[in-house]
Amino acid sequence: MRILKPTNRSRAAKEISALKKAQKKGITIPDIAAAMQPAMSSPNTTDGLREAASRIDQMLDIAAGKTVISDAVDKLLKPAPGGAPAEVPAPA
Repeated sequence: MRILKPTNRSRAAKEISALKKAQKKGITIPDIAAAMQPAMSSPNTTDGLREAASRIDQMLDIAAGKTVISDAVDKLLKPAPGGAPAEVPAPA
């Protein structure tokens, strides 16, 4: 029994480890996404499958060292040339 709750970092590591294990065992990403569907916000729908695939893609990006969210936030916070504040795009 764990005394401390797992951290976000340990959960991400666990997810990445599971993807590596699946790859070694020959389990495909579509198989994983299909198995994840019941746990998605729209289970057993195309949206649920899309959500599952998106989560897998995010974990694969993190495993590959990509930091898309962090890069975007850094870009938004970076001052424009000449010291002007960063320009934040208007919401769509």
